[in-house]
Amino acid sequence: MDLKNLYAYRHALKVVGASGQGINTVGEVVGKALKRLGYFVTAYREYPSLIKGGYGKATYQVDFSARPLSSSQKIVDLMVILNRQNTNWRIPELKQGGIIIHDIPNPRINKIEEQRFLEKGIKLVFLPASKLAADAGGSELMVNIVASGFVWGLMGLDVEILASVIREMFSSKPKYIEVNVAALKAGYSYSQILMPPMTARYMQIDEIPNAEKLKLHTADIAVLKSIFNLTTWEPVSTESAQNRMLVAGNDALSIGAVRAGVRLFFAYPMTPSSSILTYLGERIHETGMIVKQAEDEITAADMTIGAMHMGARALTATSGGGFDLMTEHISLAAITEIPFVCVLAMRPGPATGLPTWTAQGDLLLACFAGHGEYTRLVISLTNVNSCFEEIQNAFNLAEKYQIPVFVLTDKLLAENLYTVDKFNADAVKFDRGSTVLDEKILSTFTSASRFDLEAKDGISPRWLPGAKAATFNANSDEHDEEGNVSEEAVMAEAMMIKRLKKEPALAAELPEAEVFGETDPLKTKLVMVGWGSTETIALDVLAHLKELGVAATYISYKYVFPFKPNTLMKYSNLPEKLVLLENNATAQFGKLIRMETGLNIEKKFLKFDGRPFFYEEVLQYLNSTGMLS
Repeated sequence: MDLKNLYAYRHALKVVGASGQGINTVGEVVGKALKRLGYFVTAYREYPSLIKGGYGKATYQVDFSARPLSSSQKIVDLMVILNRQNTNWRIPELKQGGIIIHDIPNPRINKIEEQRFLEKGIKLVFLPASKLAADAGGSELMVNIVASGFVWGLMGLDVEILASVIREMFSSKPKYIEVNVAALKAGYSYSQILMPPMTARYMQIDEIPNAEKLKLHTADIAVLKSIFNLTTWEPVSTESAQNRMLVAGNDALSIGAVRAGVRLFFAYPMTPSSSILTYLGERIHETGMIVKQAEDEITAADMTIGAMHMGARALTATSGGGFDLMTEHISLAAITEIPFVCVLAMRPGPATGLPTWTAQGDLLLACFAGHGEYTRLVISLTNVNSCFEEIQNAFNLAEKYQIPVFVLTDKLLAENLYTVDKFNADAVKFDRGSTVLDEKILSTFTSASRFDLEAKDGISPRWLPGAKAATFNANSDEHDEEGNVSEEAVMAEAMMIKRLKKEPALAAELPEAEVFGETDPLKTKLVMVGWGSTETIALDVLAHLKELGVAATYISYKYVFPFKPNTLMKYSNLPEKLVLLENNATAQFGKLIRMETGLNIEKKFLKFDGRPFFYEEVLQYLNSTGMLS
């Protein structure tokens, strides 16, 4: 199938530079301003684990559209290169006719690069960002602000929209506001030159044989500006934009945790979970929450379990290596039937792996972590709204079933910015489940009520230390109904059965997988199956396939364990239509599906290089399999 119009409804720009150079500022400022103009925006970051130094190079990409958008594309329209050291012109990442803006006064362009520029019709634009920042009264640190203004001006947009974002960004440092606005407007004014120079040496431009072909001309600028008023796009509504937010997954999760009534947060910083600690820590005076950086992940898990045992909602968050350290305590929570909620933010492993990149490699770790057998719930966050809502559901279900709940996210969802409608504060009702607070009911309990073997679905009453009720032991050894140590065979078997009875009850309560696109198995041409953040890419793919007249389906799993097979099994007699999408090397979800249902999905698109699926990659893969023909 012809996929030429991949980018008909979307565009992207990318900023490249050294770590610590402030490239995120360019992306965030431009992204927020585009959102205010009514565009849907997704912002994607790549950065090294070494924050500064010769090795560190980073990128910040902003994708935008007048239509809903939730993924990043691999090929961009415009690239800003603020530091070429240890990088290159990144020609493969630019579209035909793309534009490179740089601040390198005397760039070296070899013959091979020049030929590639000419073949792709790429234009080079020199931006003397340091000089413009200095002339505006600023410093070299403001080259990012100058670049933001220059890009905005090339795109032909109102500079005051961008200036309003700058003023808000520096609202807590008022003495820096005007100088940054001046730097912004200096960059904007420089963009109004009809033909911005290719290099600082444009008087001797004949040193490069095809220099005139590499310069940005008036006609090229007109093409760039036309991106923002394409007649094929729906009109952009700035009024509706006021009801939307541009927010990262971890920030949404943190807001959801506050809404869930979390009173304590314990964690040891580990990318990509660290921004939860930062977000909540910066707002302790607003929320009244206790936020503590523990000395290690073992301590963080210990403190979380202790706080939950005492009745306060407490949360911890980590990544794979930290989760490994927590697993002994997770088993402790399981046998003592103390609710426990942990955010597992995935990144590539094993060991330290790629600390600042993305993966979906810890699914089976979450499903089977901890020694012994016990009921647990694994939730995989699929989008920003699920970050806000599912952390609330995690606590409700953890307290109802008195089990560990693991909330999976990844670097892609945790750190990307997405345009979403304002959250519905009442989407999830606060529910303490089986926690008993009523003194009249508490007075009827005996010590044996706490781990009552006859309790329906294995869920016995839970009351808090210090309550006016009978005492019990919270024991990490196998125990009887009062919590006293017991090694009797009959009691050991009975207690195991009691705890495991929770799983079928839990599974019955969980929602089925969500189906997007064509819902009729007989009408759909292909069925993508995935879990977690893959939904963000799949939805954009579905939108493009719909434009092409292809009926396609995406089955999105949010609640991954216990596994709910019913939705997927409706398509099991159409195996040729199924394709699995996973950001790991061993098809972990595919293995889980096969283990639970016997269904083997043969077509698998697996990616495991630390990068997420990009929008066009999935479409190109589907096309290569013949599923679109």
